[in-house]
Amino acid sequence: MGKYIVKMQKDDGKPSRIWNVKDFEYVMMDNMVRAMTVEAIWFSYFKKPSFNKEAIKNMRRLRILRIWCDIDAWTSQRDSEDGSIEYLSNNLCWFAWHKYPWKLLPENFNPRSLGHLILQESSLHHLWNETKQFLSLQRIDLSYSDSLKRTPDFKGMPNLEYLNLEYCRSLEEVHPSLKYCDKLIQLNLYFCTRLERFPYVNVESLESLNLEGCYTLEKFPEIHGRMKQGTAIKIMRSYTRITELPLSFFDHQPHLKKLHLDGMTTLASLPNNICKSKGLVKLSVFGCSKLEILPEEIGDLENLVEHDARYTIISRPPSSIIRLNKLKSLAFQKRKTEDIVYFLLAVLFFQFSFFYLSLHFLLLFLP
Repeated sequence: MGKYIVKMQKDDGKPSRIWNVKDFEYVMMDNMVRAMTVEAIWFSYFKKPSFNKEAIKNMRRLRILRIWCDIDAWTSQRDSEDGSIEYLSNNLCWFAWHKYPWKLLPENFNPRSLGHLILQESSLHHLWNETKQFLSLQRIDLSYSDSLKRTPDFKGMPNLEYLNLEYCRSLEEVHPSLKYCDKLIQLNLYFCTRLERFPYVNVESLESLNLEGCYTLEKFPEIHGRMKQGTAIKIMRSYTRITELPLSFFDHQPHLKKLHLDGMTTLASLPNNICKSKGLVKLSVFGCSKLEILPEEIGDLENLVEHDARYTIISRPPSSIIRLNKLKSLAFQKRKTEDIVYFLLAVLFFQFSFFYLSLHFLLLFLP
């Protein structure tokens, strides 16, 4: 019924919805007056459609813009003269443009009702220079935008919940104002290989933080706020240059659920106050090749179910490990060593047989 009504509007010369390339090109090229009534554009294409900046200027009622490119059709247009489209409707609530072809967004682009900004694989260098007020903005997805060098100022985005910067391999800095985003649920910096500055993150609502592949990041961000129950912090196989976790990180974070520190080859020790994270279910230090010891009171992690310490240089776990009654999976493996690790077997099978009964999976590799 909806599409029938829209077809009648199109036949009358006043379309409000555009769902295919043919109709889009018709509005773009044949009659720019028709653009004035368009409120939604939603289509995918395999061949680059015709495009008219003047027609876009007339789309002042446009509230939904979603264009998905199934091929690299915008390559020839990515180095346009002014580096930006001249106008986009300030009434936009949903703005999704796969492979957005310009380096910048329009200077006067200020959609106060924008809720979703999804510009995957874009040619953007940055979003905007000044602080803008986007009080309704909940999601920003700039993943795979290889030319993106910095994030915007987040002060005007108090309701931001999802920030995806995955594979933004030119990104050097996350703006410090991210600490004001206390509703942030998910932050993905996966393989931001040039990221050097990431000073703050607010964890009051955070459920997932992924820093995997941030090879040049040397310092873990300063934590603002208190985590809620069920938070998972992931730095999986990151091979970052982070040498230590801040002592204050675990002091007020009892609800941390998963901590992956895999591949942090410069990490020499874990802070003792990690044992304050009573809700921790999974702890992985796989591949932390300089890690020598675990915290003495690791047995205080009463809810720990899985612990992976393979490819570390830990020679003896703390005696308190036998207090981990919920532990079901435990893995140790040493690399390039002549020491044969018998201590764990002795503890498990002889002194504390009750602990072994709760253990479902034991992985102990001898060199």
